Amino acid sequence: MARTHSEAMAADERVSFASGEYANAEERYKGANLYSQCKYKDPDGGYIVYPDNEFQAVGETVAGRVDTSQSQTLINENESAVATTIVDDWFASSTYKRPLRNEGTELIGVGVSITDDGRVYASAAICS
Repeated sequence: MARTHSEAMAADERVSFASGEYANAEERYKGANLYSQCKYKDPDGGYIVYPDNEFQAVGETVAGRVDTSQSQTLINENESAVATTIVDDWFASSTYKRPLRNEGTELIGVGVSITDDGRVYASAAICS
């Protein structure tokens, strides 16, 4: 599911929860028959959390070349540098940090797609 979403973002040339045939993360989880399996009880609030956009982390970076499109120069020379950049961005984000570290999170599926011009699109699907 995560790889398919990353491939759809690469085809669309944009980072978004709405890519490919699905309008949002909830639809993707339902399409993959994971919606019911990936809900969990929030350890802080005690309520049931269902897959929605908070269950999906998305990101884009550049592999193997210099990117100056965002007022800074980035270079990721290998797969390890690309992975580090993306994961660091996810954990620096208030949107993604909480679900990635939530005690209810047991599985994280990561999908990556690299375009011919070196753009890397990645998504992480979170499940309990």
